[in-house]
Amino acid sequence: MSEDFAVLAERVVDELLAASPSRAHWAGDHRYDHHLDDLSDDAVGRQVGQLREASRELSVLDVEALGPQDEVDLQLLAAEVDARLFELTSIDERTWNPLVHNPGQLIFGLIARGVGEPEERLAAIGSRLAAIPDALA
Repeated sequence: MSEDFAVLAERVVDELLAASPSRAHWAGDHRYDHHLDDLSDDAVGRQVGQLREASRELSVLDVEALGPQDEVDLQLLAAEVDARLFELTSIDERTWNPLVHNPGQLIFGLIARGVGEPEERLAAIGSRLAAIPDALA
């Protein structure tokens, strides 16, 4: 893997996962299990800015310098970034779909998954439950 692409890809993926603990959870990354998605205007604005920057950075990479596997990874990552950007700017489901704000799936996912110690999952559930009033305010 091209070192420049690897560093960029890792940063972009980390930003995508950090911005959406629900996506991180379903992707198998449990670093953010103690958090809910921040659907506030400020958080979404920051995420849109990060996504636009990531899209720009990915689009200027020299595809010719990448191997075939990296080229596929680049295309997949660029498509994910562009899709997420479209979701946040054009669809903006959080503004019209009340189910987006329902944390039930995030709680259920921690209860039902067989990964991690029960104590860790319980602590994450507690953190998510404690965050619900602020998230819904």
